[in-house]
Amino acid sequence: MLSDIIDFFRHRWSLKAGDAPSPNATKDFLFSFTLGKPFQPFQQLLAVLPPSSAPLLPPCYAELMTSSASVLADCFPSELVTDINDKRNDWEAVVLLPFMDEARIIAATTPIDAKLTADERARNTLLPASTVYAAAHGPRGANARTRRSCEGEASSWCGHSDINNAKCQ
Repeated sequence: MLSDIIDFFRHRWSLKAGDAPSPNATKDFLFSFTLGKPFQPFQQLLAVLPPSSAPLLPPCYAELMTSSASVLADCFPSELVTDINDKRNDWEAVVLLPFMDEARIIAATTPIDAKLTADERARNTLLPASTVYAAAHGPRGANARTRRSCEGEASSWCGHSDINNAKCQ
């Protein structure tokens, strides 16, 4: 999955419109990607967060980012390179993290998933997509009815029994 994308996009930044070939040259070009399985939430965060954000993950995952003995240590450099990319201020720069191979992430995280607490395992679960909104400001205006109410689902998600009359669709 990631290798397909890296094979196609060999650079960090996408092509500009002027760099792309003419539409006639690409009319017969077909994109083909191998569909894979999505990362678990902690795996996704591990792949995109810098090492200074390790406290946002459970301790066993944070150790993969901070320990020099980690199998992923080379993916989390202590000195980060930034790309100012025509920006004026340092805070506008993009942090250039190394590309990480999905197979390495899965191989490194699978054994430590057993160390997660029950709450952490629940946070690391893929759930069906849903939209949470206040009932008075629903997708079709004031007092819109939803297909289903998920007050129980919402309360377990954020720890509150009532999220300002939240609904889920």
